[in-house]
Amino acid sequence: MATDWPGHFPNVRQTIETLVAHGAELSLPFSDHPAHAETPLHWAAGSDDLEALDALLDHGADIEAPGSIIGGGSALADAVAFRNWRAARRLVERGAKSTIWQSAALGLMDRLLLCFRPIRVELEGDWD
Repeated sequence: MATDWPGHFPNVRQTIETLVAHGAELSLPFSDHPAHAETPLHWAAGSDDLEALDALLDHGADIEAPGSIIGGGSALADAVAFRNWRAARRLVERGAKSTIWQSAALGLMDRLLLCFRPIRVELEGDWD
């Protein structure tokens, strides 16, 4: 309710805090069906809603919970696929792991370099 598209609802932090106080499960998927397994964090990321995203993470939402509509991955997958760069960068700042394609899209060269071993190539011949 607090993170559904288009997001950016008034008083979203207070709404999330009230829901948490009444036992809301922040990492619970929308449904048991794999095509609709998004969590509130996925929706906040998909709406580029930093206030909701921070409130969810501050109250213990699982940053790596699966369920994105993009390959079933984490909320970072939705943020990057929908070009919600602010949410994507915030998730990384808050500790999200990234895949190769997510790291490339965000220009995270330090993470990309970890995916590849240095390769030494010996060239033969006269290259002058």
